[in-house]
Amino acid sequence: MCKKYPEPYSSYICFARAIRDQNFSYEMISKWFNILVDKDDYVQKERKGLVEYLYDLSKDDRGEGVLGQKSPTRHLKE
Repeated sequence: MCKKYPEPYSSYICFARAIRDQNFSYEMISKWFNILVDKDDYVQKERKGLVEYLYDLSKDDRGEGVLGQKSPTRHLKE
């Protein structure tokens, strides 16, 4: 998955770049996270928080995050 990028990024970073602004469902991100992200790239007890962050990341600037709020990690155009 990371062959597209010239530098050696972790599978988590490559996955995050691939889903950014793509409006995937939480379930889809969770499923593909399990398949594509190496287990050595994250601590298992932090998985839920990472998937929630990726869900927010996948929403475009107008999308809503996990809790129905705009992602605090986005620069809002308001």
